[in-house]
Amino acid sequence: MTKSICYLSIAFLILVSCNSKYKYNFEKSDHGVTIHQDSLNINVEIIDDAIIHVNKILNTSTPSTIPDYVTVLEPQSVEWELKETSDRITISTKLVKLFVNSNGVITFETKDGKGLLAETNERTFINSEEEGKQHNVSQGFQAGDEGLYGLGQFQSGIMNWKNVPIRLQQYNQEIAIPFLVSTKGYGIYWHNYSLTDFNNPENEIVFDSKAEVNNSSEETIAPFDGEKENVAAYAAKEAAEKNIRETTFTPTKTGEYTFLALSDNNGRMRGNINVSIDGDPVINYSTIWMPRRYSGKKHLEAGKAYKVIFQNTGAKIPGKLFYNEPDFNKTVFSSTKGNAIDYYFVYGDNPGEVISNYQELTGKAPMFSKKSYGFWQCRERYHNQEELLENAREMRDRNIPVDNIVQDWFYWPKGTKGPEWDRAKYPDPDAMVDELTKLNLNLMVSVWPEVKNKPLEEKYGLTKIESSNYIDIYDKKVSEQFYRALSDSMFHKGVKSIWLDGTEPEGVRDTKVSTAVGPYEEVQNPYSLEVTRAMYEGRREEFPNERVFNLTRSAYAGQQRYGATSWSGDVAGTWEQFAEQIPAAEFYYGGCTVLDT
Repeated sequence: MTKSICYLSIAFLILVSCNSKYKYNFEKSDHGVTIHQDSLNINVEIIDDAIIHVNKILNTSTPSTIPDYVTVLEPQSVEWELKETSDRITISTKLVKLFVNSNGVITFETKDGKGLLAETNERTFINSEEEGKQHNVSQGFQAGDEGLYGLGQFQSGIMNWKNVPIRLQQYNQEIAIPFLVSTKGYGIYWHNYSLTDFNNPENEIVFDSKAEVNNSSEETIAPFDGEKENVAAYAAKEAAEKNIRETTFTPTKTGEYTFLALSDNNGRMRGNINVSIDGDPVINYSTIWMPRRYSGKKHLEAGKAYKVIFQNTGAKIPGKLFYNEPDFNKTVFSSTKGNAIDYYFVYGDNPGEVISNYQELTGKAPMFSKKSYGFWQCRERYHNQEELLENAREMRDRNIPVDNIVQDWFYWPKGTKGPEWDRAKYPDPDAMVDELTKLNLNLMVSVWPEVKNKPLEEKYGLTKIESSNYIDIYDKKVSEQFYRALSDSMFHKGVKSIWLDGTEPEGVRDTKVSTAVGPYEEVQNPYSLEVTRAMYEGRREEFPNERVFNLTRSAYAGQQRYGATSWSGDVAGTWEQFAEQIPAAEFYYGGCTVLDT
């Protein structure tokens, strides 16, 4: 990333003489050290007493020019010490020690010598940019007797991610935040914006029988018509073949097995995904908005034969089931793009302190407006101005203590999409908001970072990501103009909050396209971060005396500093999924607030 890295500043480098004790040449700066280990440069940057930045890059590679969207804390002036022997370098701050061994492995301890985190050469690599590689960079760590929490919001019901394989990718209902908190007193922020596999599984359960996959119930989507899209989605979910297969699995070890189911339908899954072992559900997804990978875990006995059933309704491929064994005991981040291993080690005496230090690194959350803590009334949209006002008046007539009312989608002109009112249905938005204000109600309106409106696009210069309707939020001018379009149509009419929907974004089908800062594949996950940044910074500049509160369907590391909270997406209306929102909400460990539906 382009954030200044002090070890690259030649003015501060001190070249260690050739009679150094350590096996490799290294250079020391005010804030760290660069070690030249054969073909690899290992850069250790001391951010403060508790935060260490590690970057490993091949000496034939050029550092990425993609901006650092996440970290805000510059290296601080702290006291630290470097010692060397023939086989390792030791760096000590007031709180932690780290050791760079001659084999390139880095370990972390407390100042008193208590072990915290250790890299492993296993599952650690940097690949050159070659087509066909599943991952470009990967870093493995040892995982001991500890719980590992964070990583975002997922619908699996899992809280402790130790040994569990999962794909860090933004989806409706799933939020990827590559920050992990250990009960041992440390956190890891994996500094890579591309799709990342956590604990990518090592083994596969092969199914003997193959289900016949029926593609006869193809989903037909009407352009610009989300209601028809929903109807078609439910029809596809119900009409598709079940694709049920089964096999027998006999584990060789006793303990907790962790599973990853892979199912794809050209990026749009609709049907149930179920994996059961001897009748017990291990993976169970049943909404119309589905990811491609699904996690689960179960305790199994060695030598016992288990009946495994795998169902991926409506997929165009039968799907695959992978697993890690109980003694996996690694924490592995493997990213599809990038040319450097890049992560931040964050120390704390307890998880709360780790999160506090993480927020020092990535930004603190501002206070929301007082009214945002009140009661919210929302439904699957009001259809016109009068309907919204009738409901607002009725709630006041009945003395219902509601503080905020929400206008969901389809307030825009027919055949378009974007922040513009359909004057046939909402003839006077200014008068509508004025009446709501007199009723002591704030209005929130849903807005996608997606535009299907040529005049609006041309008026504000809203360049879109190729092959999609999503704006190129990484283009600074476009992000500023998107705020301007939204402010003109919403904030200047008295709207107080924005429901930023679809910020994953879910509508970029072809990821082999470019953005203003580089390939989309390299910046895919922090899209929501940049959308909320544009809204927060624009509103604070234009309305400096008002606090910001927005709602968003996705999130990323650092997003907590932009006055937005998240909800869990278009989940199913079942008690089972309602219960799953509790572990899903623990992505608070990523330093973000959460609001679930």
